[in-house]
Amino acid sequence: MSFAKRYCASFCWAIAVALSVTLCTNSLLDQPQDQEQYMRGFPQRMMEALEGLTAALGRFFAHSGQIGLMKATVLHGLACRMDLRGLIPLSFRGLSTYLSLYKCAREFTPFDMERVRREIASRIETVDRQAPRDPRASISSTEFNHRLRGSIVRAARLGLHRSPRLSILDIGCGSGFFLSVCKYFGHDCTGTDLPPEQLARGMAQVYEELLRAQDCFQDCRILVVRPWQPLVLDRKFDMITSNLICFNEYPSGDRWSRSEWEFFLNDIKQYLVPGGRLFLEMNEQKAYGRLRWYDPETLAFFRGIATVEQNRVTYQAPV
Repeated sequence: MSFAKRYCASFCWAIAVALSVTLCTNSLLDQPQDQEQYMRGFPQRMMEALEGLTAALGRFFAHSGQIGLMKATVLHGLACRMDLRGLIPLSFRGLSTYLSLYKCAREFTPFDMERVRREIASRIETVDRQAPRDPRASISSTEFNHRLRGSIVRAARLGLHRSPRLSILDIGCGSGFFLSVCKYFGHDCTGTDLPPEQLARGMAQVYEELLRAQDCFQDCRILVVRPWQPLVLDRKFDMITSNLICFNEYPSGDRWSRSEWEFFLNDIKQYLVPGGRLFLEMNEQKAYGRLRWYDPETLAFFRGIATVEQNRVTYQAPV
């Protein structure tokens, strides 16, 4: 691709981001009537100008793969006359979740993510998002939606929105957002986590309430992951995931080194079907410095047997 075309594509992508930021600045509009009032006050001439601009750009870049985000936020929304109100209540935190879709799932647009979020949330008729007992274990509506959007992004990265039915094991499923999204996409899901007595005070009850509200409680099992101890699972899976991993932390605060991870991966591989995938998402640690998620030896090990992209490690079993 020529420099000029790359420059133009980048400029169009920037326009899309700017539009998204503009639409998301009104993040304090939590009430439906406020959203309607905001939309009624949106300048009609701006909408018409954007529609003409995006239609022209859409024709020019119809075959370009460099403007996935723009097509997702502008072309798909304005030129196709889709409803933009789904973007209005987003905070900048939600916007960052949107932007993370750009590289991982261009065909799965932010509008698709909002549609999935609304449909999953609509199934949850009564979820007490205030702490039932311990205020430190509460989850706000904003946090609820943020976690749900994050799980939708994870599923889209893994292609679960367009793959045939898979058997999925999620280690450390917590409150079940990822399980809920996977079930929405038609997959057979099993989640595992620590026994209630090993969870933080009040967290076990919050987990149970959210799991039940999302119809995932019956899909969860107790599983304790310890260093140097083989896992005991009753079957093999097409995919095994673990998001924002916490099981690699010792009571002292130290983290697993290469040897523990090597034992874990060699053990868990036996529970993947031929061609199955293992997906690990690491938590950032200040002690790792610029590597952020790994010590040098562990990173070298992961790169030798898997694909590493920032804090995400993907291993595929031989066919």
